[in-house]
Amino acid sequence: MGQFTASPSYIVPCALDDKGSAIFGASLGLRYNYTFANTRIEDSGAGIFIAVDAMWNYINKDVRDAYDLTKCTKPMYLNVPIIIGGTWMSDFVNSPVNIWAEAGIGCDVFLKTTEGWKGNTVSYVMNPEFACEGGFGVIFLKTYSIGVHYYWLGKHEIKAKNRNYGDGFLAAPQMAIHMMEFKVGFHF
Repeated sequence: MGQFTASPSYIVPCALDDKGSAIFGASLGLRYNYTFANTRIEDSGAGIFIAVDAMWNYINKDVRDAYDLTKCTKPMYLNVPIIIGGTWMSDFVNSPVNIWAEAGIGCDVFLKTTEGWKGNTVSYVMNPEFACEGGFGVIFLKTYSIGVHYYWLGKHEIKAKNRNYGDGFLAAPQMAIHMMEFKVGFHF
């Protein structure tokens, strides 16, 4: 069974050397759920999934104000976690509402966009990092779901490239990313 998700997201501030700069954002996702139909465990509610999300986050107001004061191009953050895991869904007899839970592991691809001033910009190179996710929620009529998801998206090294100004203007060299999402899903 396929699933399309959309959600607001909240970055839990946690740069390793400060409180972080990203805050609220949005995400879109696709996933495939496999239930063990026609097997000995089909009545257990167990299944597996693979999911890919695109999570966009903008910088918080304090950091945005600092960029505005210096008339600097503001960065944005994009995370693309690819997660494989296990899922469980209840099967309340004759009920239009069921509950579900899931957990998975995978990798996260993180991108911080270019920032700086005209002629003095910096772009960044980041590598994929280990990620994990857990969530729970309810599903209605086996078609619509809502849930809460927590993502640990890795401890990313942020390496500057193509820069021509001092280190004092660069972001934290390492950032641990935690994210909470409240997802609405459509199952097809």
